[in-house]
Amino acid sequence: MLPSTIGGSEYQGYLPKKPMLADRDGVGNESTSHSKGHLHQTHLTCCYTNAQVLRSKFSELVLRFQSSQWDIIAATETWLTDDILDSELGLPGMSLLRRDRPTRGGGVLLYHRSDRQCDAVDPPVSAPDTIWCQLKLLKHDDCLVGVVYRSPSSTETANDTLL
Repeated sequence: MLPSTIGGSEYQGYLPKKPMLADRDGVGNESTSHSKGHLHQTHLTCCYTNAQVLRSKFSELVLRFQSSQWDIIAATETWLTDDILDSELGLPGMSLLRRDRPTRGGGVLLYHRSDRQCDAVDPPVSAPDTIWCQLKLLKHDDCLVGVVYRSPSSTETANDTLL
């Protein structure tokens, strides 16, 4: 589910009655005091959607996420191609990593907050429609984040490779 501010009256005039983008629950966001009194984030907020042709629904994506406080936004089935520039897919305050499929369909992308260090990394397994990054959390802590699309027609061997 999206935060109540997204579904609240503030956005009702802008969002379609039946959203074209599927929503998934985010992870809670909490803070604790550091031993020196500094606050630091102890959880990431994440959102996932199966976009099914992101380009045609990009304006909805912008409306849904422009005022949200997600750390990570992941999308599968983006159907993007090399002729679509990253600059055309920008979300305020977010940076983008993407991996397009060379043929029709598929593709994944990952937005992360621009104020967080996040570096693309080689995937732990070689599979199409996956993207991985190393996200810096605290001074010495990193988190490996991956977005994986598994087609309904995937073979058992392909599924086992992902696991």
